[in-house]
Amino acid sequence: MDLISPTLCNIEAYCECSGMHCNGEKAEAMLCTLNNRLQSSNFPPIQYDGQEVRVSDTLRHPGVIFDRQVNFSEHVNSVLHRGIKAANILKVAAGRKTEERHLVMLYKSLVLSVVDYALPMINISQNLMGKMERLQNVCPRIIPGCPRSTPVHVLKYLVGVPSIETRQKLAQATITSKALQECRHGLRGVISKELTVLQSAQQNTTALPHRRPRNRRADFL
Repeated sequence: MDLISPTLCNIEAYCECSGMHCNGEKAEAMLCTLNNRLQSSNFPPIQYDGQEVRVSDTLRHPGVIFDRQVNFSEHVNSVLHRGIKAANILKVAAGRKTEERHLVMLYKSLVLSVVDYALPMINISQNLMGKMERLQNVCPRIIPGCPRSTPVHVLKYLVGVPSIETRQKLAQATITSKALQECRHGLRGVISKELTVLQSAQQNTTALPHRRPRNRRADFL
């Protein structure tokens, strides 16, 4: 705790040097760590402008929920909760004989808009990705009215929606290309640095001398 105490105590000085001003009554602090045993009671008191800042296990920033381990599990749970409600609305609309094209519009506006929000910016595990994928698989069964025995990939083809993992990669590729095209983009420097590292690693891999395979038969002679 001695390593992080000076940082926490100098938060007010850091804000002043950065030209920022915080509201101590609405501010919250969170310690990002992989140690689950470290509780908020182990924190030194954090004060800003004479007021103590409340320590929380999660922080919400424009619709994204950050947790202490930064695995976005709380964010995914919130997305699933909202997505299930939207799927129920879609089921009610399908029960009232709504046209399929209107159901697709409802699906994209109510469900996919929630799932896709901040999707290219978060890094989640395969377990959480599978939970979001199962939520998406429910809706294509409602729209065309196919039986439960219909394969999932056929339903996605009928509705015209790719998997969540594919959509995440496409969104990340779009952001990357946009950042490289705009000189003032905030991610331009980070992405250019990553590309340089990848190119140098690829050159080092191709520069390795080619080794001829050993003659296994000669080993027994």
